[in-house]
Amino acid sequence: MANIYRSTPGALVKSSVRQPSFLTVSGLDFGDKMIATNFKLDRGQDMQHQKTLSQEIYSYAFGEAMGRIQVGGMIFFGGCNGPSSAGISRINGYYSGNNAFAKKSSVTCTIGGQSAFKCYLENLSILVESSAYNTGSFSLGFSVIPAGAKGSGGGLSTGGLSTGSL
Repeated sequence: MANIYRSTPGALVKSSVRQPSFLTVSGLDFGDKMIATNFKLDRGQDMQHQKTLSQEIYSYAFGEAMGRIQVGGMIFFGGCNGPSSAGISRINGYYSGNNAFAKKSSVTCTIGGQSAFKCYLENLSILVESSAYNTGSFSLGFSVIPAGAKGSGGGLSTGGLSTGSL
């Protein structure tokens, strides 16, 4: 059940709701210094189209392509006891420990309690602007592993990187 409050510009109300009911990201607790406000899912097919000299078009479908999920929300920089960087620390720490290279396995994003997606965490964006409201925003970017794809068990192989001189 949602808590409903009368709005006052510049004021925040602490709520007992810690997690939005429509969204979970494995290992991430949104808590009192940040809240998820949006979820975007992009899915599509791997397709190749070839046009011939006789103007015929051949289309080849290779199945489900890697999808994209964006999870965004707000970070709060103030509380009853003054300024706080706890929200940035929490989301940055989550990215550091769960990105594709560090974790080498997938995380699960669930939307609406029914649709769960195995994903690789690939990027984090944090936007902080000077504001009287002491708020900022964040966005986490995931690549979605197609259902039934080889490797969908969540394992990820990262090769060694080498650098050469120019």
